[in-house]
Amino acid sequence: NALSGRGVHLVTVNDYLARRDADWMRPVFSLMGLKVGCIQSEMATDERRRAYGNDVTYATAKELGFDFLRDRLRRNASPDNTPRRAFLPTQGDERPVIERGHYFALIDEADSILIDDARTPLIIGLSEPNEQWTVSLLRWSARAAARLKSPDDYSYLPDRRTAVLTAAGRRNVLLAPKPRLLDSVGVDGFLSRVKSALIASHGFHRDRDYMVRDGEIVIVDESTGRVMEGRKWEEGLPQAVEAKESLPVTSETAIAARVTVQRFFAQYVHLTGMTGTATDSA
Repeated sequence: NALSGRGVHLVTVNDYLARRDADWMRPVFSLMGLKVGCIQSEMATDERRRAYGNDVTYATAKELGFDFLRDRLRRNASPDNTPRRAFLPTQGDERPVIERGHYFALIDEADSILIDDARTPLIIGLSEPNEQWTVSLLRWSARAAARLKSPDDYSYLPDRRTAVLTAAGRRNVLLAPKPRLLDSVGVDGFLSRVKSALIASHGFHRDRDYMVRDGEIVIVDESTGRVMEGRKWEEGLPQAVEAKESLPVTSETAIAARVTVQRFFAQYVHLTGMTGTATDSA
């Protein structure tokens, strides 16, 4: 597939393995006149474009996905207008894309990448400024959630990482004293924020799912245990965790571009993979 000149992507689970495998295999590919590139998380835009321009490019699924989203923003494409092409030309484009197409991908640890690590979609967000009532609502919701009792007021479903308020729980939330600053907040606003506070309390634990570093929440990768710099949860969860930890509440994030891992890989003309645990997991 690389000999066709359209570029192929070899996908693995972290930067170290991508770099290691690229270094190991580069002499073999060189014998066939093929050039090898490798994407690393700290790379600048021009470095990434050069790496994608090679015949074989090693990268993680997340780096490929986020570069795809950034390219979509460059093209001002609609979220539902994902082109399926073997090659996307950039000539004449004032803001050329980084990835040159999605022709062939070989996914190592395919079950891990396509299933285990794919529960959270890849999102590029835009910060929206906080208002005083929003911060007040988050802090009130954290206190209100701490007063609720399980199972009378709510149940927490660990497999789905979600919380369900009972009728009694909803009544207790709505009847609880509230600051006048929250007079304009509707019923759904209170219930959804308390639900987020319950999920933050029961589903996300300090020094396991996240760390507090320099007064900020830093996410820990569930699979590798490594810190995920620059990554955020979605749907108000970061703010709920900050309120739980009594940290300054950051601005909420609006979605500028989003794609699931499965949908991203579905656009490749040819997709294949391998894993050493498929038989045991069958």
